[in-house]
Amino acid sequence: MQILSAEGYVPADYDVAVWSLIQTATDAGIVVIMAAGNGGSNLDRGVFSEYRNRGDNGGIIVGAGLPSSTHRRMLTSTYGSLVDVQSWGMLVVSCGYGDWRQFGSDINQAYTQFSGTSSASAVVAGVAALVQEHAKNIRGGYLTPLEMQNLLIASG
Repeated sequence: MQILSAEGYVPADYDVAVWSLIQTATDAGIVVIMAAGNGGSNLDRGVFSEYRNRGDNGGIIVGAGLPSSTHRRMLTSTYGSLVDVQSWGMLVVSCGYGDWRQFGSDINQAYTQFSGTSSASAVVAGVAALVQEHAKNIRGGYLTPLEMQNLLIASG
């Protein structure tokens, strides 16, 4: 989820109430993955100083990058020091409406393509879910939100 600020689309936790809810969730051990937003906004600009000064609520903010070897930021992706990681912001296909491709008349073989920070954050959420399953199998418990955030940042 992203919200529209005066500066463009930004992470949902730009809203103070959402920021607090995410902190409550992460304090309770819930990993929160959120889209940076497709506003192309630089969160390091002065207009976002109040947002930055709140500190880290534990949520993992995901920007959108190009699906190439350069991994450059997509121009539409909001960015800055608050953005933790990035993932593919285009050419992501998922089950869905069939607006990308459907095989035969079987709705169970319908696929949609989506992009921007919506696809990027979904990819990272999928990775986080797989990492949690592995952690539970190996350690007997899940990673904390901070452990997940640090692992994702360290590994790209």
